[in-house]
Amino acid sequence: MGCDRNGVIDIVKREIGKRTAVSFVLSSLLSILIYSALGIYKENLVNDKGMILCSGFVTSYLFIFSLTAVNNLENMMFGMGFEASFFPEGENQKHTKYLRYIHLCKYIF
Repeated sequence: MGCDRNGVIDIVKREIGKRTAVSFVLSSLLSILIYSALGIYKENLVNDKGMILCSGFVTSYLFIFSLTAVNNLENMMFGMGFEASFFPEGENQKHTKYLRYIHLCKYIF
């Protein structure tokens, strides 16, 4: 029984791809859930100093889950190892169209 190295690598890549997709979906849902909860309870969150601190703590999780979702989306679109950032710096020939889209979105919003 020989071990085909390319076959093992393909299996590992498929499993990592599945995990990336699941992580993208979960982190996106959690980001939407946290953002919605902050919007629903905004009146209660700004009335007390302790609640303001709590909302800052919850917002940090919103940032973490959003960054995770963006990074997983980029890994699914551009391949594993792509830089994790909301607004990537520098121009790369492979991702020029993507960077132009991001810069356009920055000016629109």
